[in-house]
Amino acid sequence: MLIEARKNYPKAEFRCAPAERMAVSSDYFDLAFAVDVIHHISDRPQAFKECRRVLRGRGRLCLVTDTPEIIRSREPLSTYFPETVEAEMARYPSLLTLGAELRAAGFTGIAEVEVEFRQELTDIEPYRAKVFSSLRLIFGRPRSSAGCNLWSATLVSGPISSVSPVRDALGK
Repeated sequence: MLIEARKNYPKAEFRCAPAERMAVSSDYFDLAFAVDVIHHISDRPQAFKECRRVLRGRGRLCLVTDTPEIIRSREPLSTYFPETVEAEMARYPSLLTLGAELRAAGFTGIAEVEVEFRQELTDIEPYRAKVFSSLRLIFGRPRSSAGCNLWSATLVSGPISSVSPVRDALGK
């Protein structure tokens, strides 16, 4: 991902580091942006403290994550791979928890915004390749193959419309 980002935005600076301990000086960044990774961070309170440390005074943190309502209704996962719902519900923290952790780390002005991405799904291969971490949790179970087969059969009739809402939490 960094290679692609650097190629597409040569004037921007990109860094990759564990969220809990970034190898940069304090007050370094204007923006910390994390998309769909919050459920992978082992020590969120420490990660949020570290984000506050590396952000400049007016710097912002933007977290893009899912809520229980989004997890239960997101397509195509909830329809074709319903086992992902329970697995994801166990991994994602609630917005109340995230808000409390952000405030404890020193963030203020926390706001939430829901954003929707609409797309036409025409290719099941990324799902077969398990590019989504939730699929890695369930693949190998009988229903995962059934989900791929059902989706493939549905695609014969044309693309599947998908609306993917996400929740953005913003703090400064």
